[in-house]
Amino acid sequence: MFACRLCSALGVSSGHYNLRQPLSTDKFTIWPPYEAFYLQGMLFNSSSALESIERVTDAIEAIDELAEDEIRSIIDRATLLDELQNIVLQAGALSRYFWPTRKKAHHIARAEHLRWALSINESSPLYSRDLRNSLEHFDERLDDYLRNDIVGILLPEYVGMRPVDEQFPITFFAPTI
Repeated sequence: MFACRLCSALGVSSGHYNLRQPLSTDKFTIWPPYEAFYLQGMLFNSSSALESIERVTDAIEAIDELAEDEIRSIIDRATLLDELQNIVLQAGALSRYFWPTRKKAHHIARAEHLRWALSINESSPLYSRDLRNSLEHFDERLDDYLRNDIVGILLPEYVGMRPVDEQFPITFFAPTI
């Protein structure tokens, strides 16, 4: 049951989930009853990300139908940015199941087993760590960002069309990018 829900959340056909053990048994493999713990953890991450995706999609659809002044009064930009960040952070958490940051043999073997079981490979968007690292090292990026002189209008939380102001430069607060 966990495997089917997780496959659905990851966009992998449940027919691709390998219930049998890999052919090589000389490496660490997850005992099938314990596999449920990994699957439940990944299901939590993927479900949380999917819920955020739904809320972001609803907000974007609402933005398309509203005038600019209505957007400001209806869309909570901080909440929308929180949802976007949650998507990235949950993807990062999923990524660590498949490509662990610690390189101990049993972590690597566990990751190989889960990638094999779910037919995940390096072509998966979860493989890239760039955006996740940017968010997880936000404090360091903030240090670097604030060391520079910032002039003009500073927009710390902004969602929408890029405003045009010909008198003052507009700076978006985005040290994570």
